Parts: sequence; structure tokens; C-alpha cells
Amino acid sequence: MYSRTRIRILFLYRTLRTFVRNDLEILSRHFDIRSIHYRGPIWLPIILPKIFIYTFWANVTFSWFANFHAFFATLFARILGKKSIVVVGGYDVANEKGIKYGFAISPFFSWLPKYVIRYANHVIPFSHFAERELRLIYEDVNSRVVHLFCDPKKFTPGAEKEDMVITVCHIKRSNILRKGLVTFIESARYLKDTAFVIIGRYEDNTINYLKKIAPANVTFTGYVSEEELIKYYQRARVYCQLSAHEGFGIAVAEAMLCECVPVVTPKGALPEVVRDIGYYVPYGNVEKTLEGIRKALNSDKGLLARRRIIRNYSLVLRENAIVDILKNL
Repeated sequence: MYSRTRIRILFLYRTLRTFVRNDLEILSRHFDIRSIHYRGPIWLPIILPKIFIYTFWANVTFSWFANFHAFFATLFARILGKKSIVVVGGYDVANEKGIKYGFAISPFFSWLPKYVIRYANHVIPFSHFAERELRLIYEDVNSRVVHLFCDPKKFTPGAEKEDMVITVCHIKRSNILRKGLVTFIESARYLKDTAFVIIGRYEDNTINYLKKIAPANVTFTGYVSEEELIKYYQRARVYCQLSAHEGFGIAVAEAMLCECVPVVTPKGALPEVVRDIGYYVPYGNVEKTLEGIRKALNSDKGLLARRRIIRNYSLVLRENAIVDILKNL
């Protein structure tokens, strides 16, 4: 345990997604922080000296996801006698051969999360499902589940719901299977009077294929700001997450705060987030998905959805847990 009131932390991240930025803000309120943005392997020769120097300065390295930046932060922390923490729960601990998702299925990089998880002083999975996945990689690990949080003051209900069904994800080749996008589009064919919207940045030419197979009632927004995204959540009556794998399901939680009724698969951590509030459908089954969407469109569970997220995924719970872990490391 550190006796100092201000622990020095090196914060490393791959992308500054909302949930990553939330942790950076939490840590900045309690500790002295320096951060490094890892943009990909090509940048390693440039940032490695910085990682070493900042690790020398820090008491603890705090890495989001067990990628190369976490490997070097953990390695340098061991060399310099410092502590290391890593947050896991996505591609880093996934082992989904059917959809070719996860470091574990790579013949070249499966060693990467194994090293980080084995030698980090503490691992923070952001769901119980993620913890089960990481223990398949390395069983003897010092870990504590700390769920992500959503801001109920930011993600609020709107004035009136529409018969709109939405899903949120980056549009790229790997997400066609992982996010169940074809199932979402095919379900729209049978509800022609209902608007279906796929929200997310175009990352490759996958959008051309999806537009080609989509009926007229499916809209693709491309990238939208957080403010625009919240407006979609507020308008939509139903949120779909038809995934084959979800380490948490942050978009589901955000949508539920805006009183969308969730339709999800029983995959990954989605049952942890949704529990008995939404409707479960088998992955890849259009007929059952359509049935779930129809039920959700006529459901009054929106308020219950919001209450569930407020009760179980609050800022206070995550902040207290992370600060406790650091002060007792």
C-alpha cells in the first residue's frame, strides 16, 4: 500500500473512447497523471522511450486493454520495480474462433495478453464475462471486476419515442459477424413501416455491401457526435445488440438510460447488463429477432431499463473501486 497521498500514474490507451476517457477523468481527480496514446505498432519505436521514462516517473502504470502498450508498460514496470494495472474485456481476452475475434486465436500474438495478464500486479475486467475469459488465458491472476458506468445526467430520455429500432457500431468487415449486422438488416425487411438505423463510423468499404443488401427502411448515419447519438437514443423505442461477442455492451447501457427497450443475444456480458429488462434472441436467427423486436416495440419497459442502469452502473461504484485498488496495490 502506498502511504503517499498523490500516487503518480502513467495512463496508456489505444483509443480515447468515452469509457476510457471516464477512467482518465476519475484518476485525474485523485492522482498525478501522465498519459500516452498508443496509435498502433508502427508508433512503438517513437513512444517506447516515452513509456520507459514515464514509467520511471510513475508509481503505477494503468493500461487500457492488454495490447502492445500494456506489454511494454508491464515489462518496464517489472524492470523498474513499479506496479502495473491493466483493464481488459475486449479483443485482448476474447477467443471467438467462429467469428475470428480475439488475440487468443492468433498464431503470432496469443502470447501478448498472456504476458500482460500474468505479470500485471492487478487486472480489472469490466464484466464478469470478461473475467471468465481472462482466466481461460491465465488462471492464477489477481483480478477484480469493476463494471463500466454511464452518465444518467448526460444520457436522458427524450420527449417522445418513435417506432425506431437502432444499433450502434463501427462499420467494418469484422463487425458484420460480431455485431450481427446482417441479422439486423434482414429483420428490417419484415417491418417496412418501422425505421431501422445503423449508427457508426465507416472504417472500410463494408458500408457498400451493407447498403446493397439493405431494404429502404434501413438508414446508415456514418459517424455522429455524442450529442447526435443521444438524440437517436431518445427517439428510438428499441435498441438492438445482436452480437456474437460483447465484453460489456456500453451502447446498450447508454440506450437503456434513454429508455430504449433492449433486444439482445445471450452472448458475452449482455445478460449482465440487461438481465430481465429486455428480450433475448438467438444469435443469427432472423425469425426470433423479428419476434423480439415486435415485443419490444410494444413494451413499456423503458423506465425500468433506465432504473437498472442507474442502480448498477454508476460513476460512484467505478470510481470508489478503482481508487481502492490503487491505494491498496
